Amino acid sequence: MRTQDINTKKRKKMVNHPTFEELSNPLRPLTLRWLKWSSVSLFIRTVSSITGGIKIGYKYGFDSGKMFDYIYENKPHGAFGIGFLLDCIYLNTPGWKSVRSRKDGLKGFIKFVIRENRNRGIETFALDIAAGTARYLTEALCEEGEKNIFAICRDISDNHFDDARIFQKRLGINNMRFEIGDAFDSTHFALLDPKPGGV
Repeated sequence: MRTQDINTKKRKKMVNHPTFEELSNPLRPLTLRWLKWSSVSLFIRTVSSITGGIKIGYKYGFDSGKMFDYIYENKPHGAFGIGFLLDCIYLNTPGWKSVRSRKDGLKGFIKFVIRENRNRGIETFALDIAAGTARYLTEALCEEGEKNIFAICRDISDNHFDDARIFQKRLGINNMRFEIGDAFDSTHFALLDPKPGGV
């Protein structure tokens, strides 16, 4: 089969895929799709009342700092036994497993850089430009010690800073500062003191 024919088939197949605008439109009431997704939504909202993770997701957002902290902690909570079981399933979905794996990888890399810098007599300055609660960075500093390390954790808002400071205090970390900053505004980086270097 010629390449042109294959590309034509691919284009025809893509035409049948719904666009973002189509998917954003509300479903017509009482259609099969409306009944299907209304049932799914009702089920999830009902489940959220008895499971820890989904409840946090609905309250703060499934991509919020509180949600990620709950995923990192990886301790299921739920009511009536079934809630606990559903939360176990929720926490062990492939997506959340990969999030925990990413956190472990980031923390391991930070610890590696800290040790390398110490061996060379270099201070480490860590900067997180979209930190949220910066749990992985706080844990890395706790496990490696704070000698010759300073960290600045920035985020577009201070919504998570109170939780981050509580966690920081619980681990006894002092060489870490939280401040508001826009990761997409380069002028913010010019004002940094000290200047980044190390991580």
